[in-house]
Formats: sequence, C-alpha cells, structure tokens
Amino acid sequence: MKSIIQKIIWGILGLLMIGGLFMPGTDKVNAEEMPLPSPTETAPADIIITSGNYGYQVLNDVTNKSATLRKIYNYGEEVVIPSEIDGYKIISIGAPETSQRIEQLANGRWGIDVEKYAVFTSEDTLVKRLIIPEGVCYIQPNAFHTMKKLEELKLPQSMSGIYTSYQNIREDNFMGAECIKEINFPEEISVGGFEGSVIDKLIINGSFHGHHGDDYISAMTADVNTLTVKQGKETKRHNNIIDLGILGTVKNVVVDSDVKSLYMYGGKFENVTLKNSETEVTCDPETSDVCKITTSIHNIKIKKKKSKYEYSWKALSAFVGGEWYYNKNQKAVALKKDNEHKTKYIIYAKNKKGKYKKLKTISKTKIKLTKKQKIKVEVVCSEIKEK
Repeated sequence: MKSIIQKIIWGILGLLMIGGLFMPGTDKVNAEEMPLPSPTETAPADIIITSGNYGYQVLNDVTNKSATLRKIYNYGEEVVIPSEIDGYKIISIGAPETSQRIEQLANGRWGIDVEKYAVFTSEDTLVKRLIIPEGVCYIQPNAFHTMKKLEELKLPQSMSGIYTSYQNIREDNFMGAECIKEINFPEEISVGGFEGSVIDKLIINGSFHGHHGDDYISAMTADVNTLTVKQGKETKRHNNIIDLGILGTVKNVVVDSDVKSLYMYGGKFENVTLKNSETEVTCDPETSDVCKITTSIHNIKIKKKKSKYEYSWKALSAFVGGEWYYNKNQKAVALKKDNEHKTKYIIYAKNKKGKYKKLKTISKTKIKLTKKQKIKVEVVCSEIKEK
C-alpha cells in the first residue's frame, strides 16, 4: 500500500515538473534540449506591433525575447532586414504557420488572403536585393510570396544545420523571380517555394533538402542553370544530398573534388560534372532523371605486359538507374543492372606538339598500347536514347 502511495506522489510531482517546463515565462529550460527557437505565436495573427517602417509579432520563446517580422512599410530596390526591433530578436519572417493553416482549413490552400501575410505585397515588383540577417531561422509561408524583380538573396548561417520537420524556407515564397543571379545556401538547409523562378547560380554546402517528407506541394521547384555542390564544413553525413523536389530542373551540376558521395533525389539534372572521378553518385530513378555524368580520370596506372603497355583506372561509381540499396557502411550496392545508361571512356593521347588528340572510345576500364605515352581519360555516363 505504501509503495502505491509513493508511486502516485512521484507521478504527481513529475506532472508538475513537466508543466513547469512548458509554462511561458519560466526559466527552467535546458539550452541543449532547445538548440533553436520555436516560431510559436503568443498573440493573434492580426495583432502586429508597428515600429517605424516595420511591423512585428511577439513570439513565445522562453529562451529569448523574440519576434517574427510581419511587415515592411517603406522600402526600395535593396532591403536589409534588421536583426532586432524594439529589443526583440527577429528569428522568423512572416506570419506563424499555425495562423495561416486555420484560414486554409476554412478556405483551401489558394483561398487565403496572401496580402495579409506578405511582408511587402503579394506580388512585389520593386525589390531586387534582399538581405536576411543572422538570427533568422525560418521564413514562413507567403512571407515573400511573389518577387518578380529579385536578383540577389542573401541568407544567414543561422539557417544552417537545422533540418528537422520544419522547413527553413516554407512553400509559397520567392515565386516568379526569373532574374536571380546567385544564392548561396547554408549547410543542411531545407527549402520550399521558388515556383516559376530561375536561378542562374545556386551553391549548396553539404546537403540541400527541397521538400518535407512526401509533401511535394512544399518542394522547391525553381529552374537552375548551374548548381555547385560543396562538401560543407559541418557535414557529418556519409552522403551529400540534393533533394530538389519533383518539378525542378538543373542544367549543370558541378561537384567539388572533396565531395565523397552524392545522393540525388527529385528533379531533372541534365549534366553532372564531377571534379573527382571517385565521387560516388547515386540517383533515385523513381523521382529523378540524370541525363549525363562527365568527369576526368586522374589516377591512371601503367603496367608493362610483354611488348605492350596496359593503362587501367577505377570505374565510375554511379548508380543512376536500375535498383540498389545502402549496405551497413552506407555504400550504394546494385541489385539490378542499369539498362538506361551507358558509360564510355574516351582516351586522349598526347602528340609531339604537346596537344591531346582523341585516340579511341571504349567501355572497359583499361587499354593496351604498343608504346608508352601520356594519356588522359574522360568519362561520360549518359542515357541510352530509344531508337
């Protein structure tokens, strides 16, 4: 009987402690358990505090005095968003998602009043350069709905390394921007939006997630001319990940030499150039289309066999079709042969004038020559066109 009473008392104390942790205003919070502020509203979405040219909404964050930026009233072609307003740290931009979801449930996704949630206007045609300050972790849906003249978008490092169930840039942002020159995404960022936009140069560091789970409504659907993949300083994954979503198209992907492994999911990739031929490339054939992979072999072994010289090198490690799985060491292993792509090795030999001239094209990873000479090998893995 005594043990039962003790259990009941301890249970009540436990509930009181848990309740204390989640009460607004309390300081009983472990900072390690809450590495990022949570964009949860404490006031109705229509209560916006005006301060000069800005309108903001206070957020419920027990670790910081924080707010989300809701409106900018006077602005020109360049906008630099402040990191703090009236002593409140700006950790989010736009109306918290919960308030928008209530309206969506009532009127449908396209039935909400976008003008009410847009920081500028629902279809801005003025802003060309937008700088988001350090400290901002999230851009809420419809905050920067349509940005037709946007050329430059600068994002903070505070958006890096926080890929969770909540996207850093939510859907219905930066749409219709056909003149974006360059975006450098922080590491491990999760991004939606950009529907109908064109990005000339996109740089990703580590991994890039273009949608959340199976929700392709929130996928990043921009068309990109050149996408550069860098390893990233803080990347701890075995694989760098390009998760573009289903509708995005990239003309050229350039993969830096220090990238060990690349996983491509969603989107169409017309040409992938590997600076390191030993970079492992894996593509999900159900959601992605990789038209061509090109690289140059830098490590060529030479061995003399009787009267000939044998040149050999490692095969291109690419799984862009067929069926495959990851083993316990997170290495891609083929289950079914890829019958949709063909790998060719183009051999060039250096002539007396010091120029490389095409010698032959083969499908094997070695070639025998009658004399010793300097060669280089280019690799092309491309789709087999139907006759």
